[in-house]
Amino acid sequence: MSPIPTCIYGIVPQLFNKTCFLGFIVNIINNLMRNYEMFLILKPKKDEAAAQKAVREIELVLNRYGGKLIKSYSGINAKLAYPIQNRLDSFQAVLEIQAAPNDLAEINKQLALVDDVLRVTTFVLTAEAIN
Repeated sequence: MSPIPTCIYGIVPQLFNKTCFLGFIVNIINNLMRNYEMFLILKPKKDEAAAQKAVREIELVLNRYGGKLIKSYSGINAKLAYPIQNRLDSFQAVLEIQAAPNDLAEINKQLALVDDVLRVTTFVLTAEAIN
C-alpha cells in the first residue's frame, strides 16, 4: 500500500512534474482575457439601420464564442483599393473586443461564415493603446 492515498496519488505527482506544471501555467495565461481591435470589411450598407444590424449580428457571434464587445466605432461606406469577393464597395467598421486567445481563433472562423463579412483583421491592443 502506498503512503499517499489513491485519490491524491493521481494529482500530487503532476504538481511536481515540470512539464505538467508549465502546461498548467500556459493554460491559465491562454485563458486570460485580452483586448483586441477588430477591423471588419463588410458588404456595403444602404443606411445606418442596416449597418447597426450587421454589427449586432457580429456581437452575437462574439458573445456566443466567449468574446465581449467593449466599444463599436461607427463605420463608413468606402471604396476598396482592390476587389474582395468581386466587390469594390464596402462598409468598414472597427470594434474593440475582449476575448481569450484560445477563443479568438474560433471567433475569427465563425465571423468568416457570416454572410456580410468580407474580411476580418484583428490586432492586440497594448496598454498604451487602451489608455
